[in-house]
Amino acid sequence: MKIVRFTLDEDLIAEIDRAAAVSATARSAFVRDALANAIAKHDEAQHRRGYEAAPEIQNEFSIWATRAGVAEMKFVGVDVRNGTT
Repeated sequence: MKIVRFTLDEDLIAEIDRAAAVSATARSAFVRDALANAIAKHDEAQHRRGYEAAPEIQNEFSIWATRAGVAEMKFVGVDVRNGTT
């Protein structure tokens, strides 16, 4: 790991310290986890926007289903076109 220095306001530091204490985590570990989660959320949002901008067309992946021997492909998760599950 690399040591990084940055500036945070005192109120935010106090909030981080409270949250870290509640989760029995060191401040640096808490901040690392929070940043990793924020990056993952950001990446997921970018992927979602990409699929919203260029959604898959009907039967776009049917060749893969045929090759896999699956009669119908069903995708688990959120339908990015309308936000439903």
